[in-house]
Amino acid sequence: MGEIYTPDDTSQLDYSSFGMITVGRSWSVGSEYTYGFNGMEIENEILNEKVIYTSEYRGYDARLGRWMSLDPISKSWLSPYVGFSNNPIIRVDPRGNDDYFDIDGNYVGNDGTSTNKIRIVRSLEILQTFDFYQKQKDGSKLVNPKYQAQDFTLTPSQFYYAENGDAANGGTNAKAISYNNYRMRKILFHYIGETISGVARDDSQAFFDPKTGELHYLIHKDGKISEYFDNVFEMKSVICDHEDIHREDYKDPNFRSSFRRHAEIYLNQIESDIFDKTSQDFQIGIIAGSVDRFIKANDNYDEMAKDILKINGTLKAQGINLEVVNFNPLGVGSFDILDTKNKTSYHHEVKKITSPEN
Repeated sequence: MGEIYTPDDTSQLDYSSFGMITVGRSWSVGSEYTYGFNGMEIENEILNEKVIYTSEYRGYDARLGRWMSLDPISKSWLSPYVGFSNNPIIRVDPRGNDDYFDIDGNYVGNDGTSTNKIRIVRSLEILQTFDFYQKQKDGSKLVNPKYQAQDFTLTPSQFYYAENGDAANGGTNAKAISYNNYRMRKILFHYIGETISGVARDDSQAFFDPKTGELHYLIHKDGKISEYFDNVFEMKSVICDHEDIHREDYKDPNFRSSFRRHAEIYLNQIESDIFDKTSQDFQIGIIAGSVDRFIKANDNYDEMAKDILKINGTLKAQGINLEVVNFNPLGVGSFDILDTKNKTSYHHEVKKITSPEN
């Protein structure tokens, strides 16, 4: 017979929702375990009551359910001191790593890498694989990064193709689109904290409907959604730093949309602390959107030049190697966006649209 292993329990810690140790339900003997709530290290030097924790970036006060310094990732809809989006039951505080969700859209963990991707595990069987999680020295678990491979996971936009049964062209499988919408609503709720539904349109990635007061992400006619929803920061930029600003504007019953206001909202995305974490393709699209609408908003060259200088100054301050050059508002209107590092130029002509909403 094999040996029977009997563990020695040296401590037990029970917590309230935000990490306060409950009275009469915790004990320890000998050398105390130094890690606690949410895998964070207990910090006894500040206050010897096991209510202060140290994480990778900052300290956390379990008495208040608040961080003790600013969140390194800015969220326009939330105080930078809030812990766990005020919902510690269903959330842990993200590190900005690749996040994984099951086939139904439930969060299952992250892998410690920093490509900021949203990944959906293809099946329950994969989740149950013995090495799906890797235990860390602090007792926490991370998803094994090998499961980034498409054999195991897909991003949200890839799932819209795969489940429609037409990997090359998307397809319009109504049942698959409906289930993807169900899953995507749950994934977006994890990050945004509200229900955002998909609607069929081909002209954008997301939009605010002033008639209903609701935010939506867009499902194109081929069943595809924007690849922006594969990246945490690009998704948040679109929803929180753009469409949510439209929603705030329309709370004023006297508000009237304009090209200038839409250009300013694009500029708000550029000025956000998360913009430098997005891809260059995304950045070019947002910059182009802002310049395009600043051109439409003005017939005064000097004013337009000031707008371009503001965009370029913001990009430089963010450390982003892009610059608006060859600005020509006359006639059709055109401009280039220069990659100042690689000296690659991207040419744009002003879109012929009549509504500032687009």
